[in-house]
This record gives sequence, structure tokens and C-alpha cells, in this order.
Amino acid sequence: TSNLSGITIDRASDETSRSLLRSLEGCFDMKKLVLAGHSFGGVTAFSTAVSMDIEKGDHAATTKVAALILLDPANQWIPDHLRDALEDSKKSILKGVPTLSVFSQVWYDNDLNKNYSGMLEFCCGKYGNDENSCVMAVLGSQHLGLCDIFSFLPPFVGKVFPYFSQESNSYKVVRQVNHLALNFLFLNGLSYQVPNSSTSDVPGSQTRQGGNRHNKKDNR
Repeated sequence: TSNLSGITIDRASDETSRSLLRSLEGCFDMKKLVLAGHSFGGVTAFSTAVSMDIEKGDHAATTKVAALILLDPANQWIPDHLRDALEDSKKSILKGVPTLSVFSQVWYDNDLNKNYSGMLEFCCGKYGNDENSCVMAVLGSQHLGLCDIFSFLPPFVGKVFPYFSQESNSYKVVRQVNHLALNFLFLNGLSYQVPNSSTSDVPGSQTRQGGNRHNKKDNR
């Protein structure tokens, strides 16, 4: 069952909000939430999960984050009090919450604001948060190339503007990212159907190595 009490919808009237939420009752398992986001959305998803884990408010009995999918998360924008909590509680934050972090080649190569190395340490370091957590970098991709902006643009845009995807076909990158996310959910029991296509053409990855959380070898 779903407990949607206390949830509000931005810029919607109270009546509209109540009506929409009533229509969603029973559609969600609030104990298996998957939070996902790109860039600022990525750090918002990560910060929300950390906050829920630390504060354990009234929602704790009915709401639980089951997994995270973060695309180039801009983690330099994590609120200070959550950053401090992460530093103080590395052994316990989001334990048992598998986290997939997918980075563009640009953010991987530059390790912008240490976002890549920070997530690698969080997911796969000495106190790695979950054995199914995974950190990857997709070759030939730019920051904006990881999101679904191409769903709203003419097909030629991804091929003409290198800012979206510097080496690879932009649509191919998006398909690969989507496939990684769907496989990640399936392998963690959060999806009921195996994606059809193969992951063998995914050009780059950095993953947690079984039994060796300090392995930083570049497996792209």
C-alpha cells in the first residue's frame, strides 16, 4: 500500500493536489523508493536519501529508499550539515542501499570537484555502502549527454553539437545509460523484466571489485 500523506505537489492547488494524490494511492510501494537524478537532480536525490537515513523522522516506518541512480551528481552542492554527517558516519550512512553512479567522460577525466572520486570512495572504498553499489564512466560522453534531453530535440541535434556527446552518438549514450539503470534495478530486485539489449556495447565502466574495495584500477 502507499502512504502519500504529507506529500505536496508544487504549484498545484490543494484540491488538485489531493485529487492527483488520491489517483496514485496504491500505485507505489513506499518502502522500495528509487531516487534518481542528473547533475543538480543527482545531488538532490543523494542528499534526500542521506537526510532520510540520518533524521529517521515519522516517515521511517512507511518510507524507505531502496536504491539510488545518480548521473554526474554535482555533490559539491550537498548541504553542509549532510556533508558533515557523511564524514562522521562513513560506516553507517545508506548501508544496504545499492547506488549506481554513472559519470560522463568529461567529469571522470577531470574529476570535477572530486565528484567521481568521492562517489568511488563512498560506494567502493573502505566503508563501501553496499556490495551492489557501482560507479561507472561512459566513454565519449559529455555532462548533458547523460540526460534525456534528446527525447525533446530533433535527431540531428545529438550529432551536430559535440557539447552533448563529444565522441559517441548522443542517442547511443542515452540508450546505454538507460540500459545500465534498468539492469541495475533488475539485479537488485526492483524491476520485474530483464532489458532486451545487451550491455556488451557499453563502452566504459568503473565498478566495485568483489572482495577488494580499494581497487581503483581504470576499467573504462
